Amino acid sequence: MCPELLDHSIQRLRRRVLADLGVWGDPAVIADARRRFALFVADRNAIKADDQALVLTIVARDADAATFEQLHAIAKASRNETEIRRYYAALMAVRDPQLALQARDIALSAEIPAQAAEQRRRFIFALADEHPKLSWDTYTENLELLLASSPQYRSVIIASNTPAIYGDYVPLDELEAWLKSKVPAAMYPNVARGMESARFKQHEKALMVQAADRYVASRH
Repeated sequence: MCPELLDHSIQRLRRRVLADLGVWGDPAVIADARRRFALFVADRNAIKADDQALVLTIVARDADAATFEQLHAIAKASRNETEIRRYYAALMAVRDPQLALQARDIALSAEIPAQAAEQRRRFIFALADEHPKLSWDTYTENLELLLASSPQYRSVIIASNTPAIYGDYVPLDELEAWLKSKVPAAMYPNVARGMESARFKQHEKALMVQAADRYVASRH
């Protein structure tokens, strides 16, 4: 492997490890992200573009109201769709339930410009990581708004994307019935494939949990 590709792979692995440590609440990783964020608030060049999503998401996850508002101000000042996607997506990672409601309202608001309307759905999907019920309720109650930017792909998105996002959170029989109520019968094969993937993912997760439990038990 050439040095450039190797370096890129190492950077990707580093970001993945730091992201996971942030999710798990590693104090050093969180403290460093907050330090870098404070610099970023004053100077948008303080964090490289490739690292911004990582740092802002770690900061947003455990943000208080003041920090959330700082992040929101940065998002509102976005200059292009890339920044909109990066900064607003970070807001959706917040764990605080009340701030998550604010994040949901922001994603649905006119604050998201027309040229980035496609991102609304992705923001609501992102909420599912920390707030699956809020995300699911918002998605089902605002389906037309969230799909308005892609009318030609409406049925495909519902049949294929929905199980991938919500298969871990919504009872699968309930999810499948909802899907079939929202798409024409011609799309039922797509629904079946989406549900098959969701069931496989659940089965795989169960096997991994069992294997992890056996390993932990063996260490004791």
